[in-house]
Amino acid sequence: MTSQQADNSLATKQLEGRKQNKECFTLAVCCNANGSDKLPLLVIGKYENRRCFKNVNRDSFGCKYRSNPKAWMIEVIFLEWLKGFDARMAGRNVLLIMDNCSAHIPLMQLTSVVTLRNTTVFYLPPNTTSKIQPCDVGIIQSLKAYYLRRFNRLLIQRL
Repeated sequence: MTSQQADNSLATKQLEGRKQNKECFTLAVCCNANGSDKLPLLVIGKYENRRCFKNVNRDSFGCKYRSNPKAWMIEVIFLEWLKGFDARMAGRNVLLIMDNCSAHIPLMQLTSVVTLRNTTVFYLPPNTTSKIQPCDVGIIQSLKAYYLRRFNRLLIQRL
């Protein structure tokens, strides 16, 4: 999921004389079918050491933060996440359903790169509609709605 940072106003159009902030970040969401087991969000931003993270313990965020110049999921970050997922599923046998992202290593190559003990990976076919992609339908939509509501409340409080 990729999202833009909201601007600093409640304006519905571009403010004159001010550039739109084009800084983006990517969120990776993962949970089980009934939502009772949710993994911490994976946030991918452009910069490894942002000014706002100075003197802040990143482990206290409740999410994992990674970075790369385009703030996209890349193979290195995906492999790190997948290994962590498999370790978290120790003692269980799970099916991980993934969408068809270019950073997700194809199944044929995946077995030669990483050994998964507890996880079987299944990729959805390309161009699959959101009706059969479970996280797209409800979870990501709800996450965006909660974020937007909280952000708007913060803006109104500051006004």
